[in-house]
Amino acid sequence: MKNLVKLMAFICTGLLLYPQIHSGLYRLQKGYQAVALVSGISGYEYLKDAHAEIYYAPEDKDYAGLIQRSVQLYYPLLSKDYQLKNPPDVKIILYPEAESMLKNTGSQSGASMGIYYGGVLHLLSPRVWLPEHEEAERMEIFLEQGPLVHELSHFFTDVKSKGNYEIWFTEGVALYFEYKYMAFEWRRDLQEAARSVSMKELMGGFEDIDRALAYRKAFDVVKGLVEDRGEQGLLDMMESK
Repeated sequence: MKNLVKLMAFICTGLLLYPQIHSGLYRLQKGYQAVALVSGISGYEYLKDAHAEIYYAPEDKDYAGLIQRSVQLYYPLLSKDYQLKNPPDVKIILYPEAESMLKNTGSQSGASMGIYYGGVLHLLSPRVWLPEHEEAERMEIFLEQGPLVHELSHFFTDVKSKGNYEIWFTEGVALYFEYKYMAFEWRRDLQEAARSVSMKELMGGFEDIDRALAYRKAFDVVKGLVEDRGEQGLLDMMESK
């Protein structure tokens, strides 16, 4: 009987501690993935501050500084939005060409300004996706239209939900925070067409829908949720999964 009581006490303690254990293990896993991704690059320089570690090629030093200043602005804002206490630092790799970014992330999606993968923000240098502009213009466009807020939102969604989220949801949330902080609204011209996409199609076949249309539908759903239940509704969904 005493052994049974001890066993039940052990099980109950384990159940009570499971969220903390799961959270700790998930952070360790993400930390390992991030270290592995950083070790997959060479010849990069390094910046570190209170919120981020930024790896960049020497020719992108000025852009790395711009990203660092942007992180200093948006990291505290998003951390507060997500109601996170002591979130981990974010690792950011700024790639000098698309090929190295795609190779390190294993992405098959083609050219992209940014990818969130393995707990790391992978960003393509503005030199590459804005070759026709002068440097000052590139910096201005990056601040107004760059991928940082979008990818940083993916990072925080990952941290908050401990990786337990659906693709449509994290994309919709990222587009919502771009809309909130950058006044950027994804493909407003597709708002009417997105109404024809059902929730069943969105949740069950997000990657089978036209990309632009799928993203618009995801944004509309998340924005509608916020209008109905506030941003707390988003956090409730992340924590309930």
